[in-house]
Amino acid sequence: MQVSLYLDDALIRRLDELADHSGKSRSATVQRLLEHSLAAGDEPGLMALAGAWKDIRPAEQIIREATEGRRYNRRSESVDR
Repeated sequence: MQVSLYLDDALIRRLDELADHSGKSRSATVQRLLEHSLAAGDEPGLMALAGAWKDIRPAEQIIREATEGRRYNRRSESVDR
């Protein structure tokens, strides 16, 4: 299964440093970090992020704005509307 993540540049740089150091891909590094975190019982830390993104726009508007500019995806030539 594929998952898209939006990370800031500083976090991407740190992730890439870890990946380079371990000789693994960025995806493999994220998977390893998540597996380690979950095995250590850090779920409450992850759950604490729920609702952390503050935005005054209604969810419907956020979704609409996120999908308005989307024209193509990897599975098809264009997104059906």
